[in-house]
Amino acid sequence: MDIKGHRVNSWDDLKNPGDFFYTHSKNGQIWGMIEMCPCGCGETGGIHFAPGDGGDPGPKWNWDGNEEEPTLTPSILRTGGCKYHGFLTSGIWKAC
Repeated sequence: MDIKGHRVNSWDDLKNPGDFFYTHSKNGQIWGMIEMCPCGCGETGGIHFAPGDGGDPGPKWNWDGNEEEPTLTPSILRTGGCKYHGFLTSGIWKAC
């Protein structure tokens, strides 16, 4: 099932599957996002954007710079919990 992502302002606003907000580096640049899992399990997850900020370890995703309807590559695979696997393309979460 496809889920329309909805940009919110903070943790407190993450209420629905696919909701997300951006995280920022110390200099104010967007460097990642926190998302409410689009599968509906209620878990949240963090996604770091390439090239990253301060050498953060772990995987990083390419972001197209669109703040309202983002596209991330490659796919997103949650390795814990529900194991959601899918894409965020033009603001739409698409499960594999």
